[in-house]
Amino acid sequence: INSNNHLLDAVNNVEPVTGSAMIVPSPDVLQEFRILTNSYSAEYGRAGGSVVLVVTRTGSNRFHGSGYEFLRNDIFDARNTFAPTVPALTQNQYGFTLGGPIVKNRTFFFGGYEGYRQDKGIPVSAPVPSLKVRAGDFSDEAVKPIDPFTGQPFPNNLIPANRISPLSRSLLSLWPVPNQGANIWTAAPSGTNNRDQFVGRVDHTLLEGKNTLTGRYIFDKGKRYLPLGHFASNS
Repeated sequence: INSNNHLLDAVNNVEPVTGSAMIVPSPDVLQEFRILTNSYSAEYGRAGGSVVLVVTRTGSNRFHGSGYEFLRNDIFDARNTFAPTVPALTQNQYGFTLGGPIVKNRTFFFGGYEGYRQDKGIPVSAPVPSLKVRAGDFSDEAVKPIDPFTGQPFPNNLIPANRISPLSRSLLSLWPVPNQGANIWTAAPSGTNNRDQFVGRVDHTLLEGKNTLTGRYIFDKGKRYLPLGHFASNS
């Protein structure tokens, strides 16, 4: 990814940290795209990999537009292997476009909006102390708890209840209890991913008819919530 170059209407569109495309326009506002993989001319560069060229749509002498709605939900989804039930999913992707003339044969406009709303269960799985270990019983474990006063293992790998400190009990209460086998905890808490994007463009043909003056504005803002932070994003 870091070796590719992305251009949006001939303007640099590279996210500086990841090297991926910074703005990904809705397909309905695109006029064309090309991917150059090798032997491209000197006007392109800045990367050793491919060059991705994306051009937004222009208006014309006729008014034209579109509207769409794409819905997904969990009714027909299969259960994830690591989730006890089918994770919740409600996803809506919707938008519209409109283009046409401001001055026929000279000045044109085109604009589009897309909204994305996703509420999705994110399956996570992690090893946690078994119920026996939580009670100080390590008889089924390879680990042998050592008595700090004697330097020897506790008899039968059992830690007496009066030797477990209140602080340890408080910390242990923060760990979830296993719900999958002896020491595995699984869950599918819901996370959200919401985004709004607006694209507006105006094109004006100059008097000689051989050159075009173009102005474009893109607004793209999103908010993502992961209920278990980075751990959930890696599941």
